This record gives sequence, structure tokens and C-alpha cells, in this order.
Amino acid sequence: MKPAPISQTGGKRGFFFTVLALVILTFIFISIQLWAQAQTAAENHAAERFRAEALQTALSMVSNETFTKFVNASAIYAINKLATSLEEQPDCAIRGIPYDTGPSNLFPDGTYYLNSSIYELMTYGNTSAHLYSDSTGLYFYQTPHSNLTYSGEEHKYDLNNFFNQTRAAVETLGYRVQWGEVENFTFNQSDAWNMQVSFRVSMNFSDSRGLVNINRIMQINLTVPVDGFTDPSILRGDIKHRDSLCSDLSCSTKIITAMSARPHRNVYRGIDASTGALVIDNSSDAQASLLKYGDEGLGWFFGPVSREKNTSFSNTSYRYNLSTIRSYIYQTDNAADALEQSGYFGGIILTKKSDLNITSEIRGNCTFTNYTQTNCLYCISYQTVTGSPCPAPAPAFIVPQTIPNDPYIPYIQTDGDPPFIATHKNYRTGLDEALIANNLNATDLCGSTFNSTNRACASGNADPTPLRRKETSESKLWDITGPRDMAICGFYVRSTYGPSYTQRFTDFWPHIDAINGNYSRLNQGIESFVLGKWAGGADDSCANNAPAAGIETYSRVDYQFYSHDLTGQTCSGPYVQGLPGCKQIGHCASEGPLVNGTGRFALCIATTDPLNTPSPAQRYNTTNLTFVPGVNPGFQVCR
Repeated sequence: MKPAPISQTGGKRGFFFTVLALVILTFIFISIQLWAQAQTAAENHAAERFRAEALQTALSMVSNETFTKFVNASAIYAINKLATSLEEQPDCAIRGIPYDTGPSNLFPDGTYYLNSSIYELMTYGNTSAHLYSDSTGLYFYQTPHSNLTYSGEEHKYDLNNFFNQTRAAVETLGYRVQWGEVENFTFNQSDAWNMQVSFRVSMNFSDSRGLVNINRIMQINLTVPVDGFTDPSILRGDIKHRDSLCSDLSCSTKIITAMSARPHRNVYRGIDASTGALVIDNSSDAQASLLKYGDEGLGWFFGPVSREKNTSFSNTSYRYNLSTIRSYIYQTDNAADALEQSGYFGGIILTKKSDLNITSEIRGNCTFTNYTQTNCLYCISYQTVTGSPCPAPAPAFIVPQTIPNDPYIPYIQTDGDPPFIATHKNYRTGLDEALIANNLNATDLCGSTFNSTNRACASGNADPTPLRRKETSESKLWDITGPRDMAICGFYVRSTYGPSYTQRFTDFWPHIDAINGNYSRLNQGIESFVLGKWAGGADDSCANNAPAAGIETYSRVDYQFYSHDLTGQTCSGPYVQGLPGCKQIGHCASEGPLVNGTGRFALCIATTDPLNTPSPAQRYNTTNLTFVPGVNPGFQVCR
């Protein structure tokens, strides 16, 4: 039996499926090939994107912006490190980095070695600061010989560390960076309130494939404000000042003891907190708009002027507050009101001129002349007799007909409103602000026996000199807002005569310019007042023990106060009570300045310091509150 023949249709179907399978396999192969090619392209694209991103990241690490930000942080850290390290230098004789103008007088303010010290700290993280030198080198600390050196984490602020770190980081991204040497480095003042850091360094950026090759000169020209930095000259000056004068904080062993008792001050200007505006820049515009500490009126009665009587005051009023009425000055044109209110207020302004009535009577050969004042706080009546022979005047001494409830109250009497009291406004009340300096009181009229319990004049005092003194207006009114604000708030102001901030790192003390009478030849000086317990307060043995008691007469301008031990006592004069120096806020509360003795204050006067003209007393409008040494000033009672 013959096998059945193969169907022609079935053979065709098998061939179709075979061909279809080959087509499908070919399509799959082509698809796989296309997918592989796509994947390769995607990977190549991703790699290019990675290289682009890595390039941008690496370049950002070494950009001008990044480098400038780092240099700013490095400069701030180096300045602060050097300032605080100078403060803490254990050798009592060290007063700062050597003062030197350098070659070709490139640093006229004597800051040549400061420039090199900041360069060394910023670049390497260590410096000798040129404090000590011997045959083996320069050192910051003498025992043991060592430099001022950053430790551990501090090295993150030096430039070499930045160069190394950026070099390593860039290499992880496939690139190379090479840094050159720091060139043309300069650190100096640009003005009284800012320091300038400038230098240049070369940089090359490349990759291993030779596709990227960037050469750049990084030019740094950076301004660093002095605000907030410590002032090393204050503490170093105080160490030397106490070394020879005070046993309790002496440096006889050449090792500083009781560092916590040393004064430390940061440089601050009077900046309005709400607007950021500079409100205290120099001695002529030193009225602060900031909150001040302490009560006005203590001492020489510096405070707001009220035209309201005590009956308008209350404990709830911010403008006329009864609890502080003794810090106010009462102004009136009525003598009776002035006498009445003298028992409440701290000072009196009587704005009506007193009258003098003169009557004469002839009796034989004798002329009796009676002098009687009216409309005044201390109205005087007395009699003179001329001719011979004549009886003695009756009574035989000057008699004050009117005496204020507080017989020692400071006062001023003018013919009309004094135009000069409205120069400034009290920050709290908005009222006019003034200081009364009274050079005449009941003791002058009646003699030394007159006091608050014995209000009768001493007999036998018939000298009419006090009356003549009164007629020449011995009572004066002064505006001391500027120095008082500085004293209480601790501000620095620009000063033609003071050292610049960068000079305060140096041993500038004996190097005053004898021609111009100032320290900073670039006119970038600043000054503040040295005040409080650590500058001659009641609890400071340096003020109470001989021979140091004389510091009470030294100028409280910082560089003058601490320079006397090297330059001689060139700035002497009496202290003015009524400019409280508050080491702590509590010292200026209530009667604090009287209790703590922080109200002692003095400014150098021109007669004893001819090179420093105008003197601080002139610059701060307190000339007549000081006197020439050797002349009895007639000290008044500090209220």
C-alpha cells in the first residue's frame, strides 16, 4: 500500500513558519543590537553629563567667589586669634607687636610687623609676631621658644589647608588644580572702621585628557570691618599699668595672674539697631539713638529739662516719672517756684535775671550803702560803710535772704531762655537735655561752716567778692551728651589723635608723632573712654594705694590713660564727677555711680599736653569742667 502523499498546503504552511521564525529571530537580533547601541549611546551621554557636572562642581570649588568667602573667614579668624593671643601673652612686659614703619615707609602707622604676622597666620596658621628674637630665630612665646600656632581644627582657616583640600576634592572628580604662591600680600587700614586684605595667587585647572586647561590669577581685595573685634591695647596697657602700681594684680613673677580681673573690650560703634545707621562717629556727633544704661542726673546733674512742677510727675509717666525726678532739671522764670521746686529736682534753671537794689543813706561823715538782691536762689543782702570815723556795717556779714531747700543744688540763672540747652534730646523722655556745672553755692557765700543743718553764714565774712562772683555768672550749663553716651555705652569714635585699630596690635605707646601730635599719620585713629572699677573705681586698690592714687587725675581717653608709665604724666587734671563709667549695668542704676565710685572721670587738658591740641577736653566740650594743676578748683559736692 503506498503511503499517502504529502499535502501541498501543509508543506507551504511549514515553510511559512520556518521563514517567520527566521524573520522573528532576525528582528529580535536587530532589536537587541539596536537596544545595545542605544544603551551605549545613553551611557556615553550620561558620562558626558557626569563629566560636565563634575567640571562645574570642581570649578565652583576654586572659583573667585568661593575663594573670596574663604579668605574673608580666614582673615577674621587670624585677626581675632592674634588679638586674643596678645591679650593672653603671659609676659607682663609685652605691650604688642613691635612698632615699625618698615622699609621705604610703606606702613606709616608702624604696622609693618602686623602685616607680616597676619600674612603668616592666614597662609600657614602660625606666626612669631616678632615678639622675641635670639640667635636661633623669632618667637611668639619665650619659654619655651615657640610660635603662635593654630591647633587641630583651627588649621581649616589657613590658605595652605584650603589649597590642599581643594586639590584633593578636585582630583576625586577627575581634574587637577595647582595653586601658586601668595603674592603682594597687604593688611592695613582703609579707613578708621575698616581693614583691607589684598593679595594675588595664580591657579591652573586641567584634566588628564588635555581637554580642559584654565589659567587664572585670583585677585583678592577684601574689606573687613573692625566691629566686634577685641582691642588688645586696653588689656596690655592695663597689665603694664598695674604691674608697677598694684600689689593685688602685680606681675612681679612675670606671669599674669587673675586674668579674670583684667579689662577686656570689643570695638563697637554707635549703630542704630533699627536702621543700621551710624549715629556715633566722632566726638561732635556722639549723641546715641540707642538705649542707654543708667539714670541721668547722678553726679553733676546731667538730664532732661522739665518745665513742669513736681505735681505733674507720677510713677506711671514715662516722660515725667516721679521715681527719677532727682535726675531732672527744673526750668522756670519765677524765683519763688525755683526755690520751692529745689527740694524735688536735681538742678534749677532760672530764666529771669536777678535785680540788685542799692540804697544809700548819709549820716554825718558816714555813707551807709545797702545792697539787696531780688529774684534769685541765693539773694544776698549786705551793707557797706564809708567815711571816718564810722560804725561797722550791720549786720557784720553777708546774709543770704533766700536759700533753696537743697542749699547745694546746681543751678544756672540766665536772662531769658538759654538757647544752648536744646542741642540734644533725652533718649527716653524726648525733653531737652543739659548739664549744670555750678561753681557757686552757699559755702562760697557763707564760709565752710555752712551745711545742710547749719544754714547760718559764718560771722565776720563781709567780703563782697561772692556777690561779684555771682554777678559774673559763675554757674554754667554744659552739653556733655557725647562723652557721657560713650562712657555709659562703651562706644569708640573716630579721633584724629588716637591710634588706629591696627596700631592697637602694636607697641605704639612711646611712638607718638611729636610733629602732628597724633598716633595715626593716616588719620584713621579711634578712641574710647576707660572707665569703671578697673580704671580707678572705689574698689580698685590701684586707685587707693600710693603711688597709684594719682591715676584719678589721668585722662580717661584709653590711650592716654595707659600711656603715662612710659611717656610721663602728660595728661593730668581733676576728675569730673558725673560721668559714670559702668563696668556693669548695675553700677549705673540708682545711686550706683556714687556707691561704686564709677563716676570718676577726667580728660586731658591742653595746658599740660600742648602737642595734643585740641585736647579731649576741648573736643568733648568739657574744657571748663577741668582745671590747670596747682589751681584750686573749688570742688563741688557730688550729688
